[in-house]
Amino acid sequence: MAKRNCLYRESVSSGLGVFELRIDSTGELVSIEANAALVTIQSTSHRLTIKHVAAPVHWLPDRMKVDWAEAWLFYITKQTNQQELLTVSFGLPAMPAATQAGSNTGQFLTAIEFEDGSWQVHLGTPDEEWFALYGEQARLPARLKESLANNELLVTSIEANGLKSSVPELHLQEQFYLHYILAESPRRKSTDYPDEWDVSTWFAVDQSQKALEAAWLQQANTSGE
Repeated sequence: MAKRNCLYRESVSSGLGVFELRIDSTGELVSIEANAALVTIQSTSHRLTIKHVAAPVHWLPDRMKVDWAEAWLFYITKQTNQQELLTVSFGLPAMPAATQAGSNTGQFLTAIEFEDGSWQVHLGTPDEEWFALYGEQARLPARLKESLANNELLVTSIEANGLKSSVPELHLQEQFYLHYILAESPRRKSTDYPDEWDVSTWFAVDQSQKALEAAWLQQANTSGE
């Protein structure tokens, strides 16, 4: 297996501990630029742009609420013919013994839930069915759609402590889009179903690319005023 180099790392504090976002590559980091709006990374063969935004939660029903929800949008372009494999992962690397984690997926959503009895966190990203149906919106090369539709290509896997997405091998100038959403709230019972746990954080990580991009644009325009 080819050696992987960390191109980018970001930490996110939560009630359960520190989550870590990583971008790893079989190539090398060439340059990285960051400002208040975005991060731009140049690697051996790819250009990656990361947009970080507070994920919108105003649309949640009044009976649902989260302490916070954050989203990271990744835009990737292949810029040379040299092979380079990229992975984007997000997880809780130092998971406390009291914290439990497990798959909590839905339609068009790959997600994992973390909880320790006091806090609850969901982490979500689009699944392969979403890419197969909305590939054009996600900048997915048309040649990959059939493989996704036939379950021949896996983008995101659920790991013991998070999610890992493998960027498909792109041809020159092909593009790819991906996003992750992380949401936290206290662990509590559902208002509607007292015998069940509240699922506000699960709903908060199940959002569309369009909604996240609109939120980022609004955030960028506001910060620039």
